[in-house]
Amino acid sequence: MAEPAGSKAVARLLAVLRTLSAYTRGVKALVGSSAALGALFLVLRYYVFSKRGVVPYIINEPGRIGRRVTGGKVAEGGGDKERGVYDVVIVGGGTAGCVLASRLSEDPNVRVLLLEAGKSSRLTRFSQVPSLYHQFFHSRHDYNLYTVPQKHAVSKKKYWPRGKVLGGCDALCISMLCSFHHGAPSDYDEWARLQGGQEDAEGWSYEQFNRYFLKFERFHPSREYPHVDVSLRGSAGPVQVGYFGNTSPLTRKFLDACDNAGVTRNPDFNTPKGTLGSSKSVTFIDSRGRRVTTESSYLTPEVLARANLTVATRATVTRILFEYVQKGEEKLPKAVGVRYMNLQGEVFEVAARKEVIVSAGAIHTPQILMLSGVGPVEHLAEHNIPVVADLPGVGSHLMDHPVIDYHFMDKSRIRQSRLPSDNPHHHPSVRNVLRMVALLLQYQLTGKGILSSNVSTRAQCMAKV
Repeated sequence: MAEPAGSKAVARLLAVLRTLSAYTRGVKALVGSSAALGALFLVLRYYVFSKRGVVPYIINEPGRIGRRVTGGKVAEGGGDKERGVYDVVIVGGGTAGCVLASRLSEDPNVRVLLLEAGKSSRLTRFSQVPSLYHQFFHSRHDYNLYTVPQKHAVSKKKYWPRGKVLGGCDALCISMLCSFHHGAPSDYDEWARLQGGQEDAEGWSYEQFNRYFLKFERFHPSREYPHVDVSLRGSAGPVQVGYFGNTSPLTRKFLDACDNAGVTRNPDFNTPKGTLGSSKSVTFIDSRGRRVTTESSYLTPEVLARANLTVATRATVTRILFEYVQKGEEKLPKAVGVRYMNLQGEVFEVAARKEVIVSAGAIHTPQILMLSGVGPVEHLAEHNIPVVADLPGVGSHLMDHPVIDYHFMDKSRIRQSRLPSDNPHHHPSVRNVLRMVALLLQYQLTGKGILSSNVSTRAQCMAKV
């Protein structure tokens, strides 16, 4: 007997609800009610059915666009000479890769391929709900990396989240939700000064950088923050920023405390005037309360529909392909393609007529380069990798910006997130599950409420000490 269509819909809804693991048992107590199921359907149908219009343009079986490699031999194109041949191949669909794919494919004469090891963030449940960003951590959309034991952290191996999804770390990083911040203009100017008059050194100055900040952003003015000078902000870019998202009572209390401490209010951190002062944070959240990523901003349905752009997910690049070309009196290596695997471990190759761009992030870019023979010769020899170019700097000098949390008692006893919570050692209460459903309904219908922001206060104070 065929399964009723309604049962399939309920099964899909329950699969979505399981991502809210803290509430699973309580949800089971609710699903016996047809009224509850109806409410849940209204809340969740957007997340279950909203992927139409984008997914058909993304290839999730990368074997369809490359040439099969078997026993070291590359298969023919089956009569299609253009199969697996592109002008530009971009490795890694993270923060940079999505932008590059969009911008380079603006020229209809340039055939662009973007390869990403993960899948579209649009296919992940609740990927655009700001307060549920933590669902990505330790998931299949995260590489789940850990550092080597850290000498100054009691030899602990520290968790290092890395996005395995279109949009990369942009799609799971908490800072994208709590702060959109250029940084101090003086830092950029210092970079330019340190170049010591080298060619294009002035390109590092804040004045030059700010041209591109204005170009990529679409700032939404707010009546609550009328002192922002909109003439200093971008208005036509693809990345939506503004004072959207839920404002916690703790945010207002924090800013009041800054006032009492004598810290001047700064209406906008992102101008040449600098960053000193206190202010509510501008966020990468749009007017409908959705998280904004480089995938959602730059790989829109209109961009993905371009005939000269191919986006292939679930493709793990294993090496860059080189050939030697004569330049003057010597032969030099030139990148001419990449080799990658699909989920089944089958190997394929694609060729690049003009350029291979590796934008796989701070960890995987040097890894791919070294697997391809580009890196410190001693390290490559340890792994029997033929040397293409001896570059000692590859895989070295990595610096990160760790965050240290400080916790303070608040006299008002206001909880930061105000999300329903239960003791993890007890069954989640039906009351909290019902409240979570109500919050989901509010968010779905209005784009507002607690779910439209992360768990932070989303305010900042910067002062010289």
